[in-house]
Amino acid sequence: MMKSITQSAVVIAALSLWVIPATSWASSTTIAKQIIQLERKWSAATVVHDPSVVEQLLADDYVGIDGRGVFSNKADEVKEASVPDATAPQAAFTVIAEEVTDFNVRVYGDAAIVNARTVQQQTDKSGTQREVQL
Repeated sequence: MMKSITQSAVVIAALSLWVIPATSWASSTTIAKQIIQLERKWSAATVVHDPSVVEQLLADDYVGIDGRGVFSNKADEVKEASVPDATAPQAAFTVIAEEVTDFNVRVYGDAAIVNARTVQQQTDKSGTQREVQL
């Protein structure tokens, strides 16, 4: 259930391949800036529960690994970005804000690896707020 921390880890090789065609890659710096912009767009969409953005950004064969080593696929990420099911048990925490910083983007030809820090503002079941860094 705690999948919202997936922004914290390496990801996006599949995203970068799908969203940014190789022919438009002018330089590693340009690519890195584009990927960072897409990562931030993804993060914002997840917080406001807009799965259509995640659906558009991720390739069908997307695979992500979060900071805990948990794997996810596109369907997992789209579900995470969706409005929680009102009939499901309440999640252990709710992410109310998220900022992705400290990016390290490494470009290898037509693939890229992204590492970043995620700072989340969370509220747990009792209403207690906390900041979590991933």
